[in-house]
Amino acid sequence: MKKGIVLLCMVVLISAMFSNALSETQTERVSANYAGIWVDPNYDREELVILPQDVCWEDDLMGEEARENGFMMNMNWSSSATVMWNYHMTGTVGPAGTLQYTNGLAANYTFTGSGELDVDETGILEDNGIGEFMLGADGTLTWKDSYMEDAGKMVFRREKTPVFSAEEAAGDILKPVLMLETGTAGSSLKLAELVRDIYSFCSVNLLWNMDRNAYESALRGAMDSLNESEQVLFREKAAIAAEELERLQKENEELGAVYGDADVDEQMLELREDPSIRLSVKMLTDSIKGL
Repeated sequence: MKKGIVLLCMVVLISAMFSNALSETQTERVSANYAGIWVDPNYDREELVILPQDVCWEDDLMGEEARENGFMMNMNWSSSATVMWNYHMTGTVGPAGTLQYTNGLAANYTFTGSGELDVDETGILEDNGIGEFMLGADGTLTWKDSYMEDAGKMVFRREKTPVFSAEEAAGDILKPVLMLETGTAGSSLKLAELVRDIYSFCSVNLLWNMDRNAYESALRGAMDSLNESEQVLFREKAAIAAEELERLQKENEELGAVYGDADVDEQMLELREDPSIRLSVKMLTDSIKGL
């Protein structure tokens, strides 16, 4: 009898372990689908951006540590040309597949006609919003929230960023890398300018929100447009650019005086602050290293 009970317990334990493994795999698969730009056509001034926490910095996470299966959610809603409502959250995807949060921070921002922040008309509306996002089988995203009354009425759909052509990739990415000067007195300045140009490109072309296959196809087509010697030279210079781009992904890394000397420091400080741009730069860095 005792052997039978032990065997039964082992079966239950193994089954539970197997069930948990499946749940973790499913969670990872579902998690990968949350990142994106989401809109509801019925709320046309609203945009929801969901990013993985591994590219987020301390302020993006409101001082929290990055977590596995963690995301940052940022929602902007412009009610007029001078008033913007923002809802900022961080959360994780649980075993049930929902993206949950307990720290929603809602704020109202009002600007003057000249674009300056009107401090008297700006303030926090909620700092403890609780809710969740759920990804449906049809690819839509639904929302529950303790603060936002209309949350349950919203149905978000993913809005993809258009993919550039192979010709555009060659002209805007590969050719600037090929033109990078090395071993000259001004080469460090040229590298700073190239890094700025790549960040600027990624601010317009959010690579992480594109169709991945089409994006990779465009890059391969651009690479194929180079002759063999150009491809060798590109890989050499891409390695130099990638090293600097990877350095600047780290929050504790300073720009360095060379960016001021190149007169691109103010642009870079602004571009680096945006996690959606950092994620695009990270993708592009990984891509050019693999071409």
